[in-house]
Amino acid sequence: YRNVAGMTGTAWSCRRELHAAYKLSVVCIPTRKRTQRVRYAPRVFPDLSRRNDAILLEADRLAREGRAVLIGTTSIVESYELAKVMESRGIPFELLNALQDENEARTIALAGRSGQITIATNMAGRGTDIKLEEAVSHLGGLHVILAGMHDSRRVDRQLIGRCARQGEPGSYRAFVSLEDELFDHASLSQRKKRERLKAQYQQSPECPAGLIAFFRQTQRSLESTSGQRFVNAHRMARQLSSQIERLKIPSELIIS
Repeated sequence: YRNVAGMTGTAWSCRRELHAAYKLSVVCIPTRKRTQRVRYAPRVFPDLSRRNDAILLEADRLAREGRAVLIGTTSIVESYELAKVMESRGIPFELLNALQDENEARTIALAGRSGQITIATNMAGRGTDIKLEEAVSHLGGLHVILAGMHDSRRVDRQLIGRCARQGEPGSYRAFVSLEDELFDHASLSQRKKRERLKAQYQQSPECPAGLIAFFRQTQRSLESTSGQRFVNAHRMARQLSSQIERLKIPSELIIS
């Protein structure tokens, strides 16, 4: 293509990769309406059980107050596990993940109803606006709960962006634990530090909120590794394309 361009609400965090791969800069355009998104302090827990208990308490409390709540998980397996706990406690909810394409639009459209709790993977329901009932807007809008942090800030921002759209009210909070999937591909030193922190706080109901800095550091490290892989792959693809052009290899002889 002679010209390449794109638009997204989450490009800023990967602007270096976009420049390295495509030689394109990223420009931030102000929102049409002033954002009303409220960020609540993140909460950190020693294990998944205590993290999930806190998530269910907050979701149930807000739903009883008339708010709409969207809980975003980092995987399909985790969304089912959270749904099972919620079901065992008699809390009504809707489950949405990438395995339910035919019901996705309907479920996400209903996620803005008063008292509605929806559990979804971070990737589910993208491209479909959540319409808020008037009562929900008056009470503070959609509340988004991040059940763990993805290894990419961009994915987390996509989930956060489900609330407070187009000048509407909304809020979000991150709940993380030292057993989260974020550490599955972390460096050896980060995993060792995680184990030390687990031992230190295993008897505590909740860890100090300041530990969120360790989670963000781990996330940035994973992003950096993933971004470099992307740039390297793109560079190799360009080199291969250049060699094919130079050698004039017929396209029908190229095996992917």
